[in-house]
Amino acid sequence: DNSALDSAPVFRPTGEEFKNFHAYLEKITPQILTAGMCKVIPPLAWKPMQVLQDDLRFHMRQQEVHRICHRSGPSSAVLRQIKAHLIYDHGFEWKAPPQIGSVIVDLTRFSWLMKKNGGLQIVIDKHKWSKIGDALGIPQVAERNVQLEDVYCKYLLSYDLLTDEQKEKLKTDDVEVSNEIVDHGKKMTLQALRRHDAHARKTKFPPDGVASATSLELEFWNIVCSAEEHVVSPRGTESTITHGSGFPAYEPRHIAQSDWNLTNLRNLPDGVMGFLPDVHFVTQPRLEFCSLFSASGWHVEPHFLPLISYNHFNHPRIWYTSPASESRKLLSALHDIVPRLVNGNDILDTNCVLVPPAEFSGSGIKVCRAVQKPGEFIITAPKAYISHFSLGLNVNESVNFATEEWLRYTSDSLTLYQNWKLKPALNIPQIIMDVIKRHDTLNEKSLRAAEPFLTAILKTELEIRKKITLPTASIVQDSGVVYCETCQTICHLSLVRPCKPGDKMKEKAKKGKKQAVLCLKHATHLASGMVEFRVSDAVIKRLLTSLEKRLHPIQSIVHPVQSLARSVC
Repeated sequence: DNSALDSAPVFRPTGEEFKNFHAYLEKITPQILTAGMCKVIPPLAWKPMQVLQDDLRFHMRQQEVHRICHRSGPSSAVLRQIKAHLIYDHGFEWKAPPQIGSVIVDLTRFSWLMKKNGGLQIVIDKHKWSKIGDALGIPQVAERNVQLEDVYCKYLLSYDLLTDEQKEKLKTDDVEVSNEIVDHGKKMTLQALRRHDAHARKTKFPPDGVASATSLELEFWNIVCSAEEHVVSPRGTESTITHGSGFPAYEPRHIAQSDWNLTNLRNLPDGVMGFLPDVHFVTQPRLEFCSLFSASGWHVEPHFLPLISYNHFNHPRIWYTSPASESRKLLSALHDIVPRLVNGNDILDTNCVLVPPAEFSGSGIKVCRAVQKPGEFIITAPKAYISHFSLGLNVNESVNFATEEWLRYTSDSLTLYQNWKLKPALNIPQIIMDVIKRHDTLNEKSLRAAEPFLTAILKTELEIRKKITLPTASIVQDSGVVYCETCQTICHLSLVRPCKPGDKMKEKAKKGKKQAVLCLKHATHLASGMVEFRVSDAVIKRLLTSLEKRLHPIQSIVHPVQSLARSVC
C-alpha cells in the first residue's frame, strides 16, 4: 500500500518562467531537495511533436520483473528442478531460457498449463496450442504453435513424466540461478515493442488491456513481492547520438531552441553544467524504451548527479525517491531486507533490487511518489535514491546534469567510488578545478560550494608530495585519463609508475608492456618507481591563492561585523 507516501511537489511554470531553465530550477530547488524530486508540467504551448519513428531499432533486454526483489521464489524453485533434470539426467548444456518471438518462455507456467490441459497428446489432438500460447503471453508470431511444441519437447516433456517423488529427489543445490535479472536480447523496433506491450496488457487485463493506474501499481507490486508469477518485460536504452533525440532539432523553434530541450542543456550559459564532459549514458541524453512493468531498482545516479527525464509519449511512469538526507537510513533498511543482494554496497545498480517503498515509509524513512504522464518532466535531487516502473509502453529521454547544489556532494562521491574501487565516470577534480578557474564569471554560491572540496584535494596533494621520496620526472603534459590500480581513482594531479630496482621503464614502454600506475596516496610505501606530476606545485599554489583572494573580501567584511556584534553584546 503506497497510499501513505508523500506526493512529490508539482510545478506548473508560466510561459515566461519556462524560458529560463536555470532561474526556474533555482526557484524550486528547496522543494526538490526536501522531496528528492519534483514534477514539472510545461505550459500548454510547449508540446513537442513525436519525431521518433516506429521503425527505430534498439538493443532489447529482457528484464525478469518477478525477481527484482526476491531472486528465488516459487517459480524459481520449480525452474531449478527443471534445470537440474536437464543438466544431470540428460547432459543438457543450459545456456539461456528459450524465447519465442520477443518473449522468454515461462517454463514453470508452461509445465503447469500442459498438465492442466491434459498433457501433450491431448493438447495436440484438441488443437490447444493457441490457448497455451495466449496463456503464456506469447504474441502471434510465425509458426507459434510449432515453436511451442518444439520448446515443450526439448525442455519439459521428460520432466513432466517424472513423479512428484522423483522431482523432489532432484539435486538442485548445485544448480546456479544467477542474480542477474536482465538478459540481453536481439534488436527490436519501436513498432514491435508497441505490439508486445499491447499483447501483454490484454493478457494481463482482458479483454482490452485497459486498467487504472492504481490497479496497475497494485499488480506490479504483487508480482514483485510474491515472486510467484513469471513476468518478463522487454526494454532498451540508446544514446541520442546514435538514435536521435525525441525533441525536434529545427522546428518549431520555441521547442528546438528551448532550455528544456534536453539536447541543449549542456550548452546553456549559466551554472556549472557546461563544465561536465561528454559522457556516454551520463551527460549525453539517452532514450529509454519501456514496456508494461519495465522497472529500475533503487539506485543513485552516477556521482550523485541530479537527473531530468521527459516522457515523450504513451503511458505514464511511476517514480519513487528518497532525498539525500535519508540515504543512510534507506541503505541500512535495504541491508536488513535484502542483505545478499545489497552486500553493503552504497552504489546500487539499477537492476540490483526493488523493495516496495511502503516498507521504507513504515520505518520512518521519507519516500515520495510521482506519476509522470506523457509530456511531463521529472527532476531528481543530487544523491537522491531513485526507482521507477512503467505502466505500459513509453519512451523517456533522460540526462544527468550539474547544479551548484551538486558541488557539495562531489567529495562524498569521489570517496565512495574510491572505497568501492569503481572507475569514475567523471574526472571530478578536473571539473572542480575548471569551475574555480572561471571564478570571475561564477556566482558566489557556486564558488563557495566548490571551494571546500578543491581546497582539501589540493592541500592533501601538496602534503603527500612532501612525503614522496621517489625520483620525479618533469611535468607531463598528458590529457589522457589514467586510473590508480589500487583504488581506481583518476590520477589527475600526479601519478607513480612503480618498478623494481634495475627495471628500465622506457624499454618496457617500447615493448608495449602495460605499466601499473598508482595515485600518490597508494604509492607512499614504494621503495622504487617514478613520480610524474601532471600539475606543478606552482600551479596548485596559484590556484589556492586565487581562490582565497576571491573569498577573502567577503570574510574580511563578515569578521569585523561579528566582532562588533560581540562587543555590543
